[in-house]
Amino acid sequence: MAQLHISTTGEVRSDRAMVTVAIRASVADASGKSKLHGWVRNVSIGGMYMDTGGNQFPVDHLVDIDLLVSEQGMVYRFQARARVAHTYEGGMGFQFMDLDRENLTLVERLVHKFKG
Repeated sequence: MAQLHISTTGEVRSDRAMVTVAIRASVADASGKSKLHGWVRNVSIGGMYMDTGGNQFPVDHLVDIDLLVSEQGMVYRFQARARVAHTYEGGMGFQFMDLDRENLTLVERLVHKFKG
């Protein structure tokens, strides 16, 4: 389980928040047998990019993202099914799939928060 502490500002390009505070994240493949840990570098309503230090799942691999988001004294759980959309030398881009209303609202708040 990861914790996201929102305590600094970020810059936004379009609807994507470029995170200036490191967000520790854990991602498990759909079977739950393989996990990767890394740092989220940006997040949008459509997905997120995570630095993984070179460890990767293949493109189109389905994963489950599970984060605890701490904001202004409240803790929220963010859970999403995602697919690996892109792989890069140091990390992966994930596309969220079928966010429910609660998780979509949480992502919208995070992006808005980082807009400053």
